Amino acid sequence: MTYTVQKPAVLVDPGITISASVATLASATVQIGAGHNSSQDVLNFAGSTGTTGNIVGTFSLATGILTLMSAGSTATIAQFQQALRSVTYANSSSTPTTDARTDSYQISDGTAFSNPLSSTVNINFAPNINFAPVLAVGSNLNYSTLQPPTPINTPILCRTPATQRRCNLRLWRLRLITNPIRTS
Repeated sequence: MTYTVQKPAVLVDPGITISASVATLASATVQIGAGHNSSQDVLNFAGSTGTTGNIVGTFSLATGILTLMSAGSTATIAQFQQALRSVTYANSSSTPTTDARTDSYQISDGTAFSNPLSSTVNINFAPNINFAPVLAVGSNLNYSTLQPPTPINTPILCRTPATQRRCNLRLWRLRLITNPIRTS
């Protein structure tokens, strides 16, 4: 699955299937493991009573774990399957780390956890996204009377964070015109 920066959240694994020897499950977890960035990664669960029963989800930014729980362990296999299919990934940063994220799924019947199932989330910077440019390198200008026009700030380095492309800037020159005060 590929997530494009500054785009809406995407379904992580809309085709996931569950097979179990029991009729109901107690919980499921989806964890962002390798590549997890606690200040950027967000998993969400967009369930509805009609398709996911009484399953509720909580997400921990610190651990990257989305926990889905069924009160009284009464949600069916089909409801948990739909809940896991509705898990979305988004990134809260306009310039996220581009490391792939590895998601791991597990389900539990209340007694034991299943084997983990993994999938990968790739982060994509779309070339047409307009990121605010960043200016770097400041300078002070010492200007003397009658000095020729002088650049105010040179060199200016301007790059867009995502692609490191150069920005188009127009540099202005400032020339101060003064009338010196003469004393006799």
